[in-house]
Amino acid sequence: MDWDVKKFLKNIRKNFKSDPECKFVIITGNESCDLDSIVSAIGYAFLKTTKEKDGDIYIPYCNVSRDDIDLRTEVVYWLKTVGLLKEDLITAGDLDWLLKKENAKMVELILVDHLQTEQSNSFKNYPVVEIIDHRPLPKDYKQPNTCAFFNVHIVGSCTTLITELLFEHLDPSKIPKNLCHLLYGAILLDNDGFSAFAIEVNKATKRDQLACKKLLEHAGQALLNQDGTQNDVYEALKKAKCDISGLSLQQLFQRDCKKVILPDCPIILCSTITGVDCQKLPYISGFFDDASLFCSQQNAHALVCVTVGRIPNVENSCPNCNPKEAFLDDGTRRGVVITGPPQNLAFANKLWQYLIDYSGALHLRSLKGGECCNTPIHQDVHIAVVTNPCATRKQLMPILNDFLMKECS
Repeated sequence: MDWDVKKFLKNIRKNFKSDPECKFVIITGNESCDLDSIVSAIGYAFLKTTKEKDGDIYIPYCNVSRDDIDLRTEVVYWLKTVGLLKEDLITAGDLDWLLKKENAKMVELILVDHLQTEQSNSFKNYPVVEIIDHRPLPKDYKQPNTCAFFNVHIVGSCTTLITELLFEHLDPSKIPKNLCHLLYGAILLDNDGFSAFAIEVNKATKRDQLACKKLLEHAGQALLNQDGTQNDVYEALKKAKCDISGLSLQQLFQRDCKKVILPDCPIILCSTITGVDCQKLPYISGFFDDASLFCSQQNAHALVCVTVGRIPNVENSCPNCNPKEAFLDDGTRRGVVITGPPQNLAFANKLWQYLIDYSGALHLRSLKGGECCNTPIHQDVHIAVVTNPCATRKQLMPILNDFLMKECS
């Protein structure tokens, strides 16, 4: 099989359009549809297609519209770097014909980069036959009875696990060089470019480093964009991810958003917003109105923004608003901004207090009033700095889930 990634994706389209009688296995990443999810799905679909001889069609699926791919600026950049376009991806709407009742027995689901089917996924009601993920198991997690392969390990990137499986099950000569290129960028981005700090706190694990080494050994200098270095590749990816110049507030909220959903409970939206600091985001014109509208459109009671950016006016800031322990090794810091629609502000306020009281590993420091830095805070918006530089949205999501469980019990 002499395929590169572009030919591989094109061949999948040709198969699922011309042969509606066989089994279709949808390989889908999580609802944020970030680079790690997209690349993990493509890489695993290639492995299954190459390794299995069962006649099944394995489809890497992005559960967002093709237009929404543009919001993920690092995805667009990296696809172009390896010779792909967003049009090569299989996105929401492309497989609607498989959702018809008469096709129900033809479809199975493989989850990559998440553990549980998400309500936003069009294929959520189909049997999950495999799960590959890189995060800790939630409390009271139950593996689906239909899941025959469960590969969950705490590493920096789900793409690392996909890379391991590729080299374990395929002869390296069968792994396309541009697939290695695709995998390499996703691993670098999720592991902060293997910075000294990422390695020190074990965000970037030895397995992640070994996966990158294997990819470099197999595909060579092409992975480094010819004459560059590993750090050059990472910095270019990070620059693309932080380039939000053409995005509206609604698009910022949407581009990396996950929902916290429990039965018969209010919905919480949690968006990672890279490129804007927590002290700057609420003062972008129209923030409160746009955040309220975003929540209302998705029937949510609160919006939690996890920001990653550089502090504005650092020379005028005070130790309370600018704690040294919050800074990451690249000079940015993480923050949390919480608000909600006017009719649900009591819920948002209660969530805020819960986070301050039980923030655990986040080590939140509330910015109350902000008068010390001459930045008064909107009365319906809460802001905090994350003073644990190791903490990310991964640590926040279980706390939000616990809040909902207590609120609805």
